Amino acid sequence: MISVPNSVTGECDWHRFATALARRILMPNVLDEALASGVFLHAQSPEQATRFLLDVFAPCLRRWANPSLVMHIHAAKLLVTASLVDFKLDGNQDLILLVSDVHLLAGSPSGNRIMKLLKARRDEINLRKDAAGRFILVAAGSPGDVVTGMANDSREAFFGATSMPIPFGRST
Repeated sequence: MISVPNSVTGECDWHRFATALARRILMPNVLDEALASGVFLHAQSPEQATRFLLDVFAPCLRRWANPSLVMHIHAAKLLVTASLVDFKLDGNQDLILLVSDVHLLAGSPSGNRIMKLLKARRDEINLRKDAAGRFILVAAGSPGDVVTGMANDSREAFFGATSMPIPFGRST
């Protein structure tokens, strides 16, 4: 886990955590290559997870991710239309798909189908011989056991992806 303690309060600084994670995703070293399998972030509440993902992490990615494309979608919209999974990449462009409230996809047949479609698109893009761009899923939600299970349960589409808690702290 990436964690930077705040020397005054002992809490983690969300911006430092977001910056470190964005760098690891966008400029991976050998040990960070596993992040391309997907990143599942969990927080104490769905609101905290969404706030971190959209208000702190997404702006950080956009600052670093040129010429990458950073897109956000709420899990409920994925449940409504699977066509949102059908996207194309141009040239060397990376696509980083941020999914908020990913816990809504856990445990339901339609949610499992969506996750399998996302994994298939990830594999189709990332395993190409001419792979110039990458597809990276960063999903956030709560509770932690549900979100972690989406990466650690061998029955789940993103089994083997990275799961980590969003550090408790302020977005200062």
